Amino acid sequence: MEKMGCWDVLDIERMPDGCVPIGCKWVLKLKFRDGVYDKHRARLVALGYMQEKGRDFYETFSPTCNHVSIRLILALTAMPGWQALDLDAEAAFVSSVLGDDEVVYMKIPPGFTDHYGKGKVLRLRRSLYGLCQSPLNYYKLVQEVYEKAGLKRLKADECVFVRYENNVIGGPSTLSNEDLLKQGYFLNMKSVPVEKRIYKSCPHSVAALIVAVYVDNNACRFNCIELVEEFEAFLKADGRIKMLREGKLEWLLGVRYYFDEKTGAVSCNQKSNIENILNKYGMRDCNAAPLPMSPSADLESLPTETIDPAVIAIYSSLIGELLYIAINTVPQISYVTSALTRYMTRATEAHLKYAKHVLRYLKGVMDRRITWCADNCRDPHKRHEIWACADSSYADCKPSRKSTMAYGLFVNNAVFSWKSCLSSIVATSTCEAELMAYCSCACEVLYARKLAAELGFCQLSPTKIYEDNEGAMVLVKNMHLRNRSKHIALRFSFAQILYQLGQIKPVAVPSIDQHADIGTKATGQPIFDRHVPVWLGEILPTKS
Repeated sequence: MEKMGCWDVLDIERMPDGCVPIGCKWVLKLKFRDGVYDKHRARLVALGYMQEKGRDFYETFSPTCNHVSIRLILALTAMPGWQALDLDAEAAFVSSVLGDDEVVYMKIPPGFTDHYGKGKVLRLRRSLYGLCQSPLNYYKLVQEVYEKAGLKRLKADECVFVRYENNVIGGPSTLSNEDLLKQGYFLNMKSVPVEKRIYKSCPHSVAALIVAVYVDNNACRFNCIELVEEFEAFLKADGRIKMLREGKLEWLLGVRYYFDEKTGAVSCNQKSNIENILNKYGMRDCNAAPLPMSPSADLESLPTETIDPAVIAIYSSLIGELLYIAINTVPQISYVTSALTRYMTRATEAHLKYAKHVLRYLKGVMDRRITWCADNCRDPHKRHEIWACADSSYADCKPSRKSTMAYGLFVNNAVFSWKSCLSSIVATSTCEAELMAYCSCACEVLYARKLAAELGFCQLSPTKIYEDNEGAMVLVKNMHLRNRSKHIALRFSFAQILYQLGQIKPVAVPSIDQHADIGTKATGQPIFDRHVPVWLGEILPTKS
């Protein structure tokens, strides 16, 4: 860190009046890879909570790549010829420099007083881990360096960078033009003979490099290794970001990814994380449960008079871990985890028992994966075509009388975005509750369509959203104000606007085929087993 010029050593008397140096500490950690010890790591972390806003820093917000964006990138490119690499930025935050107006003083690190001498203080020049502004400074550096390397930052997700190049000798050379990308280069991708290729390793007519950035983690998806090598060569020559190639992408944010080179299929799960949680709560040898929650379960009837802080601490920790699993790889427990979060401050042993029952269910499904594969898509859904389903209960939350709404977005045979939560307002009818769920789904569809278009997978036709409530479909197609609908908030007419613009299309589906049903309530075994394989891409849907 001294060689990188992270700080200047000053006498403490030279500090301006009123300035107080912040503290720091060493964070020691054992690093594991695939459950096997890899290395020791020591990191010097500044105590950023001691900083004063307006003096030590000004802005702190730094974007990170959306989990949905990562899944959509992998799902759309789940076809032969695409590969994935894991690039890790070494000493990421320290790579960025503090601004001239960011004057931060820090105490001598523990154990180095004899090295620097007493009465000394450090004037920081680089963004150490722990500083409030460090994530933002590093993101600004990433944006500057990556764009100089020829990558373009997407508008739909500002932490996704892409580079497209023509791979046909004599073909067009302006593939970075946004209008051309919206035509959907990869919708009908054809192989190019080797003798006609500009990049010999790329089998397609367009060479692509997609980099999803999550702080210091860089997930690279590409069909041309030459673009990756050019990107790494530029970073090495620039020198400001030191990038290490960790090999094929296997782990990202606690999620394990699997790639089938023959079919191009991409799948993911969190088996290792689930095993760790089972061990943590002493449930490694428990019996697996067929459902995450019984349909007869009634959480509201459980007593909440006796509050034990120790139980609440355990309950809160477990629910947080379950939420991360539900958000990333196990969509079928979204409803249960959403329902359990409502008792974070008043949980009892009975609530904890229900939460541990979800762990029993996870033990039985931890080997199952979400699997995307473009070549497995059949009618009525074409490859790379995004479709969705939305559903809602009605006033199922007894204390608030709010409704639980759920939706799922699918592409290439499996779900990539999902949600289950209470509505923000009380619905006065089932039609209104379904309309709120539909509008929430439509917003997510709009984002997915924008991202897909910028990635070269433009959705040329309206996105089908399957709905089992006829009244909601009528309101989406034509928002007539009648006695039963004139009170509905104006913001729910947003779906009608998207329908008129040709962005979405409501499609009727029987309630038995409404796949979002498992996100609105605890269902029985037959219904649950009917819908879950469709969400995970294990079988093909049979809608007409």
